[in-house]
Amino acid sequence: MKKVNKRLVDAARQLKVKRLVIGECGHAWRAAQAFMDTLNGPLDFLDAPRPEHICEFAARLICEGRVKLNKTANDGVVVTYHDPCNVARAGGLLEEPREILRAVVRDFREMPADTIRERTFCCGAGGGLLADKLMEVRMKGAKPRVEAFKTTGANYLATPCAICKAQLPVAFQHHGVEAQVGGVMDLMGKAIVI
Repeated sequence: MKKVNKRLVDAARQLKVKRLVIGECGHAWRAAQAFMDTLNGPLDFLDAPRPEHICEFAARLICEGRVKLNKTANDGVVVTYHDPCNVARAGGLLEEPREILRAVVRDFREMPADTIRERTFCCGAGGGLLADKLMEVRMKGAKPRVEAFKTTGANYLATPCAICKAQLPVAFQHHGVEAQVGGVMDLMGKAIVI
């Protein structure tokens, strides 16, 4: 982790950046937020005390009116949001993805309150379980999240974690749910007016 993280910090220093934005990856976010400064810091070259998640950056742009959005670009999409373990519980990023979704789709629905934010259910593939030989365990682990999804009537599950985006389509198929899984930024990208 230190070696991979160091490449990012070294590149940021070399390019003399003032802001370091981490993309839609739960593990990258957790590592950046919790360990980057102690692993390869200090990050005293940044204008902010820590790296910023892409959802924080995008939500701020929306809030400041610096990006024009057209929700109709996502018509037909009924969206709910999955809080990834590393992003929500371990990373504290709870509201920004929801702010983005409310700004870019007409129909955003929350899953039951006892299954979101800090009380999120794992997708079933966290902790290194995203392996085909562990499929039975993965599908059992995903079932609570799939059941919570089904309560919303959504046809799209947005999440900012690569592991969740790999796991949940397989879990949906296994549990007989027809829905698309994609990123929060995928929906924002479609709604941006250039």
